[in-house]
Amino acid sequence: MPCNIKKNRLANVLPYESTRVALQPIRGVEGSDYINASYVDGYRSRCAYIATQGPLPKTVEDFWRMIWEQNSTIIVMLTKLREAGMVSRQQAHIQCLCNFIVKFSNNRI
Repeated sequence: MPCNIKKNRLANVLPYESTRVALQPIRGVEGSDYINASYVDGYRSRCAYIATQGPLPKTVEDFWRMIWEQNSTIIVMLTKLREAGMVSRQQAHIQCLCNFIVKFSNNRI
């Protein structure tokens, strides 16, 4: 959908339709079920993990909706949180919690 193009960090890194995580649609909001995220099979079960891009400013709320809807209990972020000695904007985006209350129990850099 054209409305989802801006939700992707990179135009050539997209989820396969067969494995993508679909959000609960918001009535009247086109493309509200889309997030650039895919289920990943684990050793013992299918769809054991979710791989997603780091949230963009416009997709932070979608990111937290996905965490809530999928009942995710652990988030592992594989990206640099510090660049040139400064905390990157990425960390600030992810901590904008919108309508969610999140308790960070362990934050190691």
